[in-house]
Amino acid sequence: MFLTKLIGGLLMPLSIVILILFMGLLLTMRRRWLAVGRGVLAVGIVLLLLVSTPWLPERLLLPLEVAFEPPTQDAVASAQWVAVLGGGCLQPSPSGATPVLSRASLARLAAGVDWLQSLPEARLVMSGGSKGCSMAELMARQARQWGVAEERMVILPKPRTTAEEAQALGELIPQGETVLLVSSAFHLQRAVNLLQSQGIHVLPGPADFLVDAGRSESHVGARLPQSRYVQMSEHAVWERLGLLWARLRGEARVAASIATSSAP
Repeated sequence: MFLTKLIGGLLMPLSIVILILFMGLLLTMRRRWLAVGRGVLAVGIVLLLLVSTPWLPERLLLPLEVAFEPPTQDAVASAQWVAVLGGGCLQPSPSGATPVLSRASLARLAAGVDWLQSLPEARLVMSGGSKGCSMAELMARQARQWGVAEERMVILPKPRTTAEEAQALGELIPQGETVLLVSSAFHLQRAVNLLQSQGIHVLPGPADFLVDAGRSESHVGARLPQSRYVQMSEHAVWERLGLLWARLRGEARVAASIATSSAP
């Protein structure tokens, strides 16, 4: 897993831009390569502008976010389980400070609890963990504060990757039952692939949308370089790498009916 994360990190847009800029800087230090170095630096600057302004990141991320429509109320009513995948947690720097859920985890959980309200017999599954931080347990604590009864909750703190979460859910959910799978919209396609490979009947529940449809009406500052656009670029590239890896391993087998079963 370390090697996979390392290779994936090196293929992220910002890592590539930094490498290009570093190479350009080194080339400009040699007189005979000065012109080439300047050209490489110019390429790096252009790429940095592309990944840090909204035009490219939104076009990379949007196809992933619209892969599934939000489920209709009739479709939701068929689910016996609502599964919320962990989206990260933050560990404050002061020693002994309590970890907190990331923005993505909170957005996913809020959507899952909202759908759970219309399913009085369904159970809420929260999964995900990382070194020193259990997203599943943090989400369960938050769900209690939001009024979810203890007996309706299932906590899966051990899985550390989406594939491990899918395996744990496959062991938990009986064959023939439906799970409403809640995750960030850009991450949902890969997650559905992995759960389907476990033989689970999945109803996609997209949440935590990042592409802002109203950005064109925002002030000019929304079009300037921002770190969130770099993050959107990296989400898009990471998910596509994950989908490619899943296809190579034979795990990408999303039934065509899944994408339409949740449409209005």
